[in-house]
Amino acid sequence: MLPADSSTGACPGTPCPYSAHRAKLTSSNSDDFNLKYADNHSDFVRWNVYSSILTRHLALDLDFDMFSTTPQSRWPLYHALLRALGPGPLLVSDAPGEVSDMTLLDRLTARDHHGRLAGVKTAIPATVPSVRWFWDNIQGEGEGPAVVAVSPIAEAHGGLIATWNPRKAESGGRAVDIITRAELDAALGSAITVAGNSDEVVLWRVGLSSRPKYEIVTGDWSGMKLEIDKGGCELLVVARVWHLDGKKVAVLGMLDKLAPLAGMQVAQDEGKLAERMTTGVIRGTNVQKDYSSAATSWPT
Repeated sequence: MLPADSSTGACPGTPCPYSAHRAKLTSSNSDDFNLKYADNHSDFVRWNVYSSILTRHLALDLDFDMFSTTPQSRWPLYHALLRALGPGPLLVSDAPGEVSDMTLLDRLTARDHHGRLAGVKTAIPATVPSVRWFWDNIQGEGEGPAVVAVSPIAEAHGGLIATWNPRKAESGGRAVDIITRAELDAALGSAITVAGNSDEVVLWRVGLSSRPKYEIVTGDWSGMKLEIDKGGCELLVVARVWHLDGKKVAVLGMLDKLAPLAGMQVAQDEGKLAERMTTGVIRGTNVQKDYSSAATSWPT
């Protein structure tokens, strides 16, 4: 177990008006994990990201409940992605005799410069963006839309978009959806407006359900299509483009983590780009890419 105040990052001021260093109550955001019925896993994620529309505005560290890293029948990655996108504790419910998936847990944690283990988690819980509040057929038979939630990270001038397949389990249907500029704007929050001279962003599909892919988003961008199989999920990182010495640079964070931008602060100072972790996290790959000169080396 990692306590709620071990998560990296600080509250950026909206929607939560309280400092991340101020003591908060930890509150359950939903019913229990792994209830015994067919659509328990997809329902659980859906409950949490819709409940957060309200509960993220309260002075609470929202607890998305425990989850299991094994066996695969409990959809561990599906649940782990949700746990990375919120400020509450990390609680693992692997049973005695089960071998925990340490690779998955490593994507949720890191060590600071003192060697202390910390959760790599966002300060703002994953929430369904307002453009999707009233969508129909979110959990239907066969093919249909995904559950989509966003978590803005203003200090990193970016944000995260998480998607899950919520289709009826017995139908085995895929989630087929398109991420548009509306979802990107919700994930960015005020990051681009505050940052200044560019509204150009990079969208990086991490590759939890398909091959990694990046796109440069400009005014004529038509969206990114997602196809997610039963029990699957996907993560997208949205990052502002910085103009430095005639080049374009995007900071995408620690790409071996499920919340790559969590705890990061990015700023431009005297023509140079500065980035740092708010809690000194040193474990993981801190990636900064210049896509104007190195695009061919990126997975597409």
